[in-house]
Amino acid sequence: MARRVMNADAFKPYVIDERLPGPDVQQDDEWIDFLRRSVFGGNHLVGTCRMGTDPTDAVVSPELQVHGVENLRVVDASIMPNLISAHTNAVSFAIGEKGSDLLLGRESDTV
Repeated sequence: MARRVMNADAFKPYVIDERLPGPDVQQDDEWIDFLRRSVFGGNHLVGTCRMGTDPTDAVVSPELQVHGVENLRVVDASIMPNLISAHTNAVSFAIGEKGSDLLLGRESDTV
């Protein structure tokens, strides 16, 4: 469908040629091969160890301690209850800073 749209007369002045996957990819097996070589599943998974105060609803406390387990903390993006609308990188840094402050017993300006 994308090829039909891009080959329409209205786009002819703007399209030089197809870069990826290229005109040689036509058959299903060629598409499957192209996709296997080029697709990246870079998901930003969060929420697998959701943070919250209620142990029946969350895995990790606001102090990043796993509910019901001594001496175990989770300090990564998995504690976020929901996926944010921005990249998770900066938030993960803030969680790491907060975790290090908690472990060292320092007051924290983060999170």
